[in-house]
Amino acid sequence: MPYPSSNARKPQKVKPPVSAWIFYCEDLKKRMSEGTTDSSGWLADLDPNYTSRQVTLVLGERWKAASNEDRAPYEAMAAADKQRYEKEMREQRGADYGPSEEERRAMFGR
Repeated sequence: MPYPSSNARKPQKVKPPVSAWIFYCEDLKKRMSEGTTDSSGWLADLDPNYTSRQVTLVLGERWKAASNEDRAPYEAMAAADKQRYEKEMREQRGADYGPSEEERRAMFGR
């Protein structure tokens, strides 16, 4: 009788949560590839010959300069993704994973 593959024995790995910065970069890189711009039009001003590293540096500068209002949608996406991750981890590991961050805050008053 053949042995089961190692993939059959291991549970599926849960994808880790994505940060707000990553959501921001993905959104702006998508806009760059589509040729759409934001309200200030700075995406259109980027040199199309920029390397991936140069684009990331520009995005980092823009992220640091972004107001809380501009960051809010990406922070919300990151919070939702973190909740998804915690839910999937609790489902995979059962009660051993522990309470969510909100539940810990409620328990310890932080």
